[in-house]
Amino acid sequence: FAISIGEPVDLLKKHAAERNFPFQVYSDTIGRSGSLYKVRVTPTIFHVNREQNLQWVAEGIHPLASRRARSLFED
Repeated sequence: FAISIGEPVDLLKKHAAERNFPFQVYSDTIGRSGSLYKVRVTPTIFHVNREQNLQWVAEGIHPLASRRARSLFED
């Protein structure tokens, strides 16, 4: 799943539909999840495996994080 912090719900739904994300997208309009998970920058990617163990965290935009995240949804 993904959590968008501070984005209007209608804009988030439109963006998710246009991109056809293969995961649920949730809206956190008050920033509670960002505080809870100590998110310092966006995007921040938390990869949690099927056993619910945190595998890795990537902060900001950089090619390696994008590649790793995309690979999770490839066949």
